[in-house]
Amino acid sequence: MARALEAAGMERLELATSERLEGMGDGLWHPGRRLLWAGVGPRSSREAWSELAERLDLPVITLELVEPAFYHLDTALALLSEDSCLWLPDALSPSSRALVERLFERRIEADPREAHERLACNACSPDGRHVLIQRGCERTSARLRDAGFEVVELDTDEFLKSGGSVFCMKLLA
Repeated sequence: MARALEAAGMERLELATSERLEGMGDGLWHPGRRLLWAGVGPRSSREAWSELAERLDLPVITLELVEPAFYHLDTALALLSEDSCLWLPDALSPSSRALVERLFERRIEADPREAHERLACNACSPDGRHVLIQRGCERTSARLRDAGFEVVELDTDEFLKSGGSVFCMKLLA
């Protein structure tokens, strides 16, 4: 993958730190802003995000994951538009929840069971209007529709077996 991206003219950055940084599952770009939301937990460290922020002169907001079942930020938070997110508050520390509450006007809470069993928060909004989500997340989909989003349900059952869903099936370049 690295060679293909470099061949496409993209630059690869290697961090000096030996700390963990897993990538897109823990790093979510804020729609419409030059801002990265960064998960801190079992797969990515605060120190690695700090180095990345400094080297790229990039604003990074770190959120602490506290629920073991939610090992990446993209399993607990989906950024839908500049002012809207889909999330599971209990997956984040109290201080992280406060940040999300302060910076997003519209917060749609995923059904906890659907977030655990169907990875409801591993959704994706490519345009701020449509939300692509795993099929079978009826309660979460209803909440999204009530908030004005057009929900597109996809069957990612086979991908769920490996611990990912819609958000994990895309590549932002």
